Amino acid sequence: MVDASTVLKVLLVSVGAALFTETVMYLWCYKRSSFRSLNEQIDKASKQLDTLKSLSISQRRSMGKKAERLENMFKREAAKEIAVLRLKQTLVVCMCPVLAEVAAGCCNQAGPLQ
Repeated sequence: MVDASTVLKVLLVSVGAALFTETVMYLWCYKRSSFRSLNEQIDKASKQLDTLKSLSISQRRSMGKKAERLENMFKREAAKEIAVLRLKQTLVVCMCPVLAEVAAGCCNQAGPLQ
């Protein structure tokens, strides 16, 4: 039979780790000016692509190479920035089990979770 206090401790550590992860991600990634500029670049490029796609067929043929270059540039720049964000997210998520283990060890006098 499982002790209710153990279940409560596990739930509290899990919720605490999730809150910690989200807070770190917010402060480390989403609140930064680089993330905001990435969002602005994505919005700007998508608006430009939409306007190029809404042109008539003859205009689209003459602007085809420009649209293709713009789209490729947008994809490269966005891929770089998103790769950095994913790396940061992965690092934070990888550290959470370690931090949860340490927190559980602090709560439990017998040592880390067994």
